[in-house]
Amino acid sequence: GYTRGMQPTQWRIGPGEKGREFFENGDPFRAHEAWEEGWVKLSEPWKSEVKAWIQVCGVILHSRNQKWDPA
Repeated sequence: GYTRGMQPTQWRIGPGEKGREFFENGDPFRAHEAWEEGWVKLSEPWKSEVKAWIQVCGVILHSRNQKWDPA
């Protein structure tokens, strides 16, 4: 799962965990919103990893809506 290697406990318990649950339950929009809550406060490499998952959510949402133009 995406949490492998993540260390900041507050992130895993807070927005990280909420986002994971939303993502695993097929709700990438809410996962994106949860992860947006605090990813910028993370240190590397976790910050880049969470940013990538936020982008994955965006790709899923755009593909579901068949929106292929850049955001």
